[in-house]
Amino acid sequence: MNQDLIIATLALALIFSGIMYKVLVKKISINTSVVNTEQKIKDEKEQG
Repeated sequence: MNQDLIIATLALALIFSGIMYKVLVKKISINTSVVNTEQKIKDEKEQG
């Protein structure tokens, strides 16, 4: 194995994991905002 190939593979792996991390964080934050919205609607219905 030459060193350039190893470095290139590591760089790609880092980039890919960074993208996956961002996607996961977005999905999690979207899910929490949806849950918060549903909770707000429930609270408003109970109050009103």
